[in-house]
Amino acid sequence: MVNFYFIKYINTLTRDLKMKMRIRGLLAVALLSISLLSYGAASNTFADSHNIPPISLSVEFPSYDDGDLVNVSGSIRDYSADDSMGLVIKVLSSNSNTVFVHQLVPNSDGEFDFSFKAGGPLWRDAGQYTVEAFFGSNNTMTTLVYTGGASDMPVTCGPDQDMINGECIDK
Repeated sequence: MVNFYFIKYINTLTRDLKMKMRIRGLLAVALLSISLLSYGAASNTFADSHNIPPISLSVEFPSYDDGDLVNVSGSIRDYSADDSMGLVIKVLSSNSNTVFVHQLVPNSDGEFDFSFKAGGPLWRDAGQYTVEAFFGSNNTMTTLVYTGGASDMPVTCGPDQDMINGECIDK
């Protein structure tokens, strides 16, 4: 009979131990679930700021004729006025020739805008031109349609003039 009571006592301890382990296991699973759910919620909170591209770039109109003013604007995300590098804008013709290059320093908030004249000796063919912006390791691009193009007659300057940016300038 002593053995019977001893076994009954051991079974009681084992049952209590099993119950405690079940409760601890359920608490661990609940804690892990809450932890995982809160991690997903935190990443969704900041998702909007991560959908902003490092550089945004746009031109005012979709197409330009020879001599039209092209207004370019955009912004740099996470820009610091302490950055010592400038933003480089490059325009490529439809056959990938560089027709315009410009460097500028953005405003203190990372915004930038400037204008240039479409046309000149390098803007030979009508078609889709690519405007690219480079800032450090980041870059972006947009396009515009150039409806001008080279005329059949070459532009020549007078004897007291020099050709600068497609225009005859007095010496």
